[in-house]
Amino acid sequence: LLGLSPSEYSAGLRQMQFHALLEEGHGVTEAIIAAGYRSSSRAYARRDGITPSARRSGGKGEDLLALHWPCRFGIPEQSCWLSAGLSARGVVVIQLSDSREAGQQALEARLPKANWQQMETETDEQDGSGHAASRLLHASLGARLLALCEQPETSHALLLELPLDVRGTAFQLSVWQRLNATVSGDTLTYRQLAEALERPTASRAVANACGANPLALLTPCHRVVRGDGGLGGYRWGVPLKQARLAQESGTRRE
Repeated sequence: LLGLSPSEYSAGLRQMQFHALLEEGHGVTEAIIAAGYRSSSRAYARRDGITPSARRSGGKGEDLLALHWPCRFGIPEQSCWLSAGLSARGVVVIQLSDSREAGQQALEARLPKANWQQMETETDEQDGSGHAASRLLHASLGARLLALCEQPETSHALLLELPLDVRGTAFQLSVWQRLNATVSGDTLTYRQLAEALERPTASRAVANACGANPLALLTPCHRVVRGDGGLGGYRWGVPLKQARLAQESGTRRE
């Protein structure tokens, strides 16, 4: 039913419990024991692209900048807000929501212990190099990401141009990298994506990785559909997924 062997299913549940405990603030050793690992080496055998201590911190002590723009997919009925979170290294998260406030909440949910600062462009009209630099950053990044909304084919260029600070497990990173190699206008099933990663029984894990994608639109998890032809789920809502696929299909025909 799940496309997993019993051992893969058990290991997946254990790993999910391990990371849930870390995110709740439990110590690494405590989480290892509570999740049912017999040793720390077994917990680290399926180690993340980010360390357990980093996952546990939830961004604690980090200063992150939140930016927001109204956007649309070239379709009036699909207007929304595009929000981005930036660290000192690059873009950490891109979210879609129906309001600026919801976008900020979504950013904070991704890294709840970080020190979030919102860029208030309305009040950044004062003189001073700091404000000028902030406006320049907002305008430059906004232009790139809003172009992504209107022109799906720009995603490959943006992946090369934008400084990114992508955080996920090693398996999630492999799924997202494979998605970044897909072409605008194409779709593939969860099983096909799993097979491309040489993990043919990991369709469920692939679906979970798609759901955890932190970079809306830039990493095109909307291109993954169900084997029966259905759209499947989408972190930012099925109507937005449908609108994006329709937009990409129309762009390709042109």
